[in-house]
Amino acid sequence: MRNKLLRYSHLTVKCLLLFSGIFFLWICLFSFTTGPYSLYHFLGTGNSAWKFTPQEIIILGGSPMPGESALIRGYYARKLAEEYPDARIIISQLAEKNQKLSETGAWQLSQEIARGKNDSLRFGFLITARSTREEALLLKKAFPGIRGTNCLLITSPEHMYRAVATFKRAGYKSVGGEATFGWAGTADYRLDENKLGGRNIGIGAGNNLQLRYQFWNHLRYQLLCYREILALFWYRLRGWA
Repeated sequence: MRNKLLRYSHLTVKCLLLFSGIFFLWICLFSFTTGPYSLYHFLGTGNSAWKFTPQEIIILGGSPMPGESALIRGYYARKLAEEYPDARIIISQLAEKNQKLSETGAWQLSQEIARGKNDSLRFGFLITARSTREEALLLKKAFPGIRGTNCLLITSPEHMYRAVATFKRAGYKSVGGEATFGWAGTADYRLDENKLGGRNIGIGAGNNLQLRYQFWNHLRYQLLCYREILALFWYRLRGWA
């Protein structure tokens, strides 16, 4: 009996190692293609098209201020607020225990958005939601009638597909999304490494943008997307999306 258990254990370990190796090889090879960005782009745009005039611009919870995701969501919200000045901006950001509203990241983000021309914008806050599902449910309670308005969600690209599906499942009648895609610009980052001094080793990566940037960006996109696909599967399983 003990020998059988040992054999099963060894077989299980071998299978796990084999699967891990194949998966690692897959994500590395896939990172040299455009597939990861296509998947990332699909999650950001595949379920979020909108043609209405937004009445509610809802910034879903991301990193605390001044985190990267909070700042880029604030940037998109500011641009949309300039285009749709009558829309209310609702910021969802989980507060720390016993924090006053004026001390929260949500409040800090509102001040960032309200700079300059947008200092008279209407803001709403949700500081108790811990997940996308909770955001959809608690917003209905905090802002009666919101389900019947035109709601535009702002969140990261990989999260957008699940976010829109979750809000629609929660009974929101008109939902779209503005995914916070970044933009690297068109600057030419290629360079001759030998002109920078140091040791000349006969090879260089200065002119290889695929190796210097694209591979790593695509590796990151895969990790974000695979995690989000698992989360979407879980939401489907629970009937939340």
